[in-house]
Amino acid sequence: MKPYEVLLHRRVERKLYTLPKSLLRRIYQLISELEINPVPWRKWDVMKIRGEEDVYRIRMGSIG
Repeated sequence: MKPYEVLLHRRVERKLYTLPKSLLRRIYQLISELEINPVPWRKWDVMKIRGEEDVYRIRMGSIG
């Protein structure tokens, strides 16, 4: 069992069907990493959201 559970919003799940397979592979890698390490600073571009407690964004680069 993984130490953390990653939940995706319904809109995100629907959007995944429209993305290219190469990007889906990167998203799957990210989700797998988040299940082990909730804030993977070294491997991904992670930044804390100002004014929020324990809320972060992860940038993956351009989609196109």
